[in-house]
Amino acid sequence: MLQSVASAVRGQFRHSLRSACAGLAVAASLAAASAAHAGTYILDVGTMESGGRRVVNISGLGNAYAAPMEFTATHDGKPVSLLAWCVDVYHHITLADYSPNLTYTDTNSLQTDFAPTPHLLDVGDAKKIGLLANYGQDVFDSAPTPVAAFTEIKPTAPAAFTLRAPTAPRAPVAPTPPALNASASVRAAYATKLAAYNTALAAYNVQKAAYDVAKANYDAAKAANDSAKAAYTSALATYNADKAAHDAAVVAYNTAIAQRYTVLSAVQSAIWQVASNLNVTSINHDTAFDLLVDNLSGSHPSNYFNSFSDGGYDYELITPVPVRDSRGRLLAATQSFVFATGAPEPASWALMIGGFGLAGVALRRRRGAAAV
Repeated sequence: MLQSVASAVRGQFRHSLRSACAGLAVAASLAAASAAHAGTYILDVGTMESGGRRVVNISGLGNAYAAPMEFTATHDGKPVSLLAWCVDVYHHITLADYSPNLTYTDTNSLQTDFAPTPHLLDVGDAKKIGLLANYGQDVFDSAPTPVAAFTEIKPTAPAAFTLRAPTAPRAPVAPTPPALNASASVRAAYATKLAAYNTALAAYNVQKAAYDVAKANYDAAKAANDSAKAAYTSALATYNADKAAHDAAVVAYNTAIAQRYTVLSAVQSAIWQVASNLNVTSINHDTAFDLLVDNLSGSHPSNYFNSFSDGGYDYELITPVPVRDSRGRLLAATQSFVFATGAPEPASWALMIGGFGLAGVALRRRRGAAAV
């Protein structure tokens, strides 16, 4: 499942052909933990979520990908899906459709192979690993729901209003009537002006009627444009609010996904830290992640799970069945795994990541001193 980064980058996921050192059997009580579920597991396909392949360093051993393995398998003839956590790192396994399939059993003693100071798992370590496997299963199953694609179409602004308001015609001015005692020539001049005025007034009345129609049309067009602009402004505000809400949901989803991957990597790292008794740290010096690993692998990891009880979880440890080549030579084993078989109630996993506190600081200091 979890190879060195160099091997993973080169894509050389190989079926086990070697082992760095001989394995150590765990205590008899550890093997007995699986006895109630005795059976054979046939692993058909192994995959791993690509986004969760955080690289960590196991002190003194090197770098590895820390993430759970997903197996399509058969248990005693029945198809099953397993979310499995690696317990050792010296053996190798492919991310592939296995041919031939890999045979595992839960009746063999688990091999740890952690050198230079191999760590024999005791009952407490086994229960701690079982706790972590169940917690990791719950985190894996609680994947956030993806945000639906944003399909709203941004409203189109109405065309600019380019009509010009019509100009009102100017009314002609009526001539002033002459005095009653005006001369004949004055009265004749007035009559001429009056006739011209009447002609101009008739023309004005025609122009005024046309203006009134044009002004009414202009006012209607202006009102329609103003209404379209108001509707556009409202639609744009709604669109912007919906887009902002969608973008915030995407950010929240991506944050939740990243946090989920972080916790899953921390669970795998904590299992290694328990099994090896070696520091497992992020290669990018992520202090929060390292503290999370320390707290999860500490003396009392259940302190970080609300209402947890020892009887609230089940787990199973499986080891590879020894395989010989055509000449009868024993090939190195593939990796050993642990997986949850009965997760506690959701309330038991009320884990607050921020609440892991500074307890890990002292723990890491103690572990660091021991490693040195």
